[in-house]
Amino acid sequence: MKNIYIILSWAILSMFCWSCSDEKEENEKTSLVYADFLQHSLNVPSAAGEVISIVECAGVQWEIVMENNEGMITSISQKQGGNTGEQKRYDQIKISYSENTGLKSRTQEIFLVNKMTGERTKLVISQNPKYSPFPITLDATTKYQYIDGFGGAHSEPQWTDGRRLTLANMETIESLGYNIIHIYINDNGKQLWLDNIETLQDATRRGMKIFASGGITKEFREEDGVDEDGKTKYRFDHEKRDQEYAEYLADFVTALKNKGVEIYAISMQNEPDMGPYWTPAQMTKFVKDYGHIIRATGAKILGPEACGFDPNLTNAVVDHADIIAGHLYQGFMDLSSSYVKNRYNYIRSLYPEKLAPAGKTSWWMTEHLFNDGVKFPDDPTQWQWWKWDYVLSHLGQEVHMCMDAYCSAYIYFYVKRNHGLIGDGEVMSPVPVNEITKNGYILSHYAKYALGMTRIKVETENDKVKTTAYINEEGTEMTAVMINMEHDDFNALITAPNEIANVSAVETTEDTNMMAAVTNLDDAYTASVLIPAKSIVSVRLKLR
Repeated sequence: MKNIYIILSWAILSMFCWSCSDEKEENEKTSLVYADFLQHSLNVPSAAGEVISIVECAGVQWEIVMENNEGMITSISQKQGGNTGEQKRYDQIKISYSENTGLKSRTQEIFLVNKMTGERTKLVISQNPKYSPFPITLDATTKYQYIDGFGGAHSEPQWTDGRRLTLANMETIESLGYNIIHIYINDNGKQLWLDNIETLQDATRRGMKIFASGGITKEFREEDGVDEDGKTKYRFDHEKRDQEYAEYLADFVTALKNKGVEIYAISMQNEPDMGPYWTPAQMTKFVKDYGHIIRATGAKILGPEACGFDPNLTNAVVDHADIIAGHLYQGFMDLSSSYVKNRYNYIRSLYPEKLAPAGKTSWWMTEHLFNDGVKFPDDPTQWQWWKWDYVLSHLGQEVHMCMDAYCSAYIYFYVKRNHGLIGDGEVMSPVPVNEITKNGYILSHYAKYALGMTRIKVETENDKVKTTAYINEEGTEMTAVMINMEHDDFNALITAPNEIANVSAVETTEDTNMMAAVTNLDDAYTASVLIPAKSIVSVRLKLR
């Protein structure tokens, strides 16, 4: 108890001494000549404005100086003050500053100089960046699928010449970074196999992958009664004609090869779930028994190319086809629908559960389009694909979701069409003939920043900016493609596992097309990138 009393006594005595010391210092301060800021640091918002600083002085005149006149401070209302005839006074100065449009906070210093003694005191003004940063961490230790490519479908032969791909179009396709062309085996006879062959020859010379979709043509169909509407039904006799059909597909590959066109892959049937010719068991048997005939030409077998990525048909060939492929016409993005959610979950599970364990590449999305409003040809207000919000939230979001679901290739339907990647010049086309559409630029963001790379893990708490990231084989370059469908701008603070030598980015908005984006290298491992509202932005990090 005695010890406690002694401790308390010393504490009270110390507090009394401190109080006396503070009072003594204050008394000394008022008896001296001095000038000082009441606050030595101020923080201001990003927008341009004014802030007040108070100078306390006694018996002295002062002035304000700046060592750097190129900073954010635009003016100071009073740069001199004080009065030698007064013991103590307070002067108010107004400091005006410009807007901070950058990605980083910034500071500027001003100094208060005692004109009698020359003593300087400093005021630091810091300004917040216009866009609050959110962190994105690229994790190269977790790798997913390799990205084979992007592209679109060639116009079908029965279309008018205005929609056909020209040699000039092939140059545009290459400039957009696309490397895959989808063609269809014409149903009207072998004499049309070489239709418009020049563009395919040019695609081969440019190193593009060309794949073809087959189909049970007229010569293989047999009448099979009539349906309830009295229309003739048809069937395909697999037991008798599977080998002949495999040879037919191989002949197609060979015919084009003889003309200098390499077919990378071919499917046995475009959208088998939309016709009566294939069951899952028949597809399995065909590939197992006769796939070698097709592969002997050098072409891979791609399938099943079901309209809605039908699980039954896909599972039937997942162990036998070289490339698993399908279309997304029965839904993929609207996860509020239980039907679509189940389909999405199945597609997303293909790579980690079936393909990767077997050492196979990931799946390809080989056909889909977005053309809401096409049923109103005389009402342009209904043509949704003209609207940037629609394009970004449909094609942009779907490609992102496909990449995130382990897709290796995305092929749009068609390259040249009013709702396609290049305008066809018709009245419903949003751009003149042969010019690039917004769809074309969106797909180019992925083609130029993901092709030939491997997707890696992305860690971020901002789910409003949809992000996928990629790394090259050498580990010297990382990229990220980010989609912002919000009405707000964001500042992505990207952290890489290695030192960053250089950062660059491009953005596409309603008003711009792959224009240079605002970037900043913050430190050795971190780069800032501005993500404008309603935009897609692709970033490239060169690593040391």
